Amino acid sequence: MKKKIMVWLEHSANSQDEKIKFPAIYMLATKYIQLQDHEKANLLLEKIPDINIDKAMLQVNILMQQEEKDAAAILLEGKIIQILARLQSYLYKLIEIEEQTGNHSEADWITEIADKMVSLFGLWNYGSVVPHLLIATYRKNVEECVRLIKIMLEEAQRPWSMKEFPLYYRYPAKKSFENVGHSFIHAIISEIKTQKEYEFLKDNEEVKKILVKYGE
Repeated sequence: MKKKIMVWLEHSANSQDEKIKFPAIYMLATKYIQLQDHEKANLLLEKIPDINIDKAMLQVNILMQQEEKDAAAILLEGKIIQILARLQSYLYKLIEIEEQTGNHSEADWITEIADKMVSLFGLWNYGSVVPHLLIATYRKNVEECVRLIKIMLEEAQRPWSMKEFPLYYRYPAKKSFENVGHSFIHAIISEIKTQKEYEFLKDNEEVKKILVKYGE
């Protein structure tokens, strides 16, 4: 199955359609990074243009001139959601780097920023737990990890009421997006079972109970 995926990605990476080509190159590079083939990964990433052109503002200006102000606002709300999601992932990766390089106070500082941005921007509460769990995991703090995993699983079951926050009240959230918690729970349990970072938790009785309760 993995071979078939790689063949499909290789084929798609040579497509003439850039909407197919560049995502395929990105996914292929990700696969090579997982395989620790950094040379191939870098060669692929060099093929992706690093163009920072924000056409959204031009589109918004056009919509406003056409008196389509709601459509303009929805476009901006969607862009804000995308940017914030990307920013969160960047902060999580920075926490990892600072922990691995022994800069623990910097990691703590970035964790607080990642936590505060959730309430500041009305994001899903699940996101405020993630950076703290990252820190507890890197520091192998079993008691704190168990506590945070329980909170995270509880938060994953609570839908993100994005329409209640002024930044996103127009945004047409899809049902699949509103009910994304189930897939997050599955991902958390899968990571605890399979990822090396969580091996130190596997003999913990509370973690075993969590895996039984939420495992499929």
